[in-house]
Amino acid sequence: IVIAIVLANFFSRSITARIKSVIDNTYKVPKGEALTPPIGGSDEIAELDQQFHDMVDELYKAQQMKQYLLSMVSHDLRSPLTSVQGLLTMLAAGTFGEISEKAKKRVETAEVEVKRLIDMTNDLLDVERLASGTLQMEISATDTDHIIDAALGSMTAFAEQNGITLTRQGENIDFQADGDRLVQVLVNLVSNAVKFSEPGTAITLWASISEDDPENIRFSVIDQGRGIPETHINKVFEKFQQVEASDASIKGGKGLGLSICKSIVEAHGGHIGVESVSGQGSTFWFTVPRT
Repeated sequence: IVIAIVLANFFSRSITARIKSVIDNTYKVPKGEALTPPIGGSDEIAELDQQFHDMVDELYKAQQMKQYLLSMVSHDLRSPLTSVQGLLTMLAAGTFGEISEKAKKRVETAEVEVKRLIDMTNDLLDVERLASGTLQMEISATDTDHIIDAALGSMTAFAEQNGITLTRQGENIDFQADGDRLVQVLVNLVSNAVKFSEPGTAITLWASISEDDPENIRFSVIDQGRGIPETHINKVFEKFQQVEASDASIKGGKGLGLSICKSIVEAHGGHIGVESVSGQGSTFWFTVPRT
């Protein structure tokens, strides 16, 4: 009996130590740390440990390939596209000589498509940087008027082209945040509102102290568009999500804008959401702390 107890204790400690080694490795993977060497042996635990090492090796290789792809996209793809866009702009403006009206329209179409590719490239890079935590927030003193004024300056011409009126309400509130990133959020929300609103309607940008928490500021974008079905309310902030399958081709975009908005707001410690009734418009809102 004593021998059996001693052997049971020995094997129990040995098995526990081997299992603990596998568990420790599972904590190292999310941190990107090197794994401990395989435990060796021919039993099931050793086989599980070896399979885990092989899987992680493949995962790290995939991450390295993803980083290489992002580097290629950010430099080898975005830079040439920007150059092409500049060349097309000068060509349409007659910098290299007058061109026919038909050719000018073709050039302008090409310029729009190149800009769409650049925007999509930037969105993909922002999504990845936000997901990996490598996109830093530059926090400084700002105010709600500055954020709304910048968004209106960017979107007024686009809204007028679509027959939409942009209005503003609320008070000016001082707070601390990455102003440029919050302008990006507001511009994304207004752009979506314009795309899905009927000509002759209005979109209101509103800033106020949050009713739920006086330490938070709430920004709202209120439209009179088609609204969002209840089945899609909880999905609109996910990557590559569109309310209707035809939206990507008809309205443009790849379903990344709202996902980026969500990441930026959450990086500030805030929240984002939407209140909508299908056919009766939507209110997209987000809150950020004042400090």
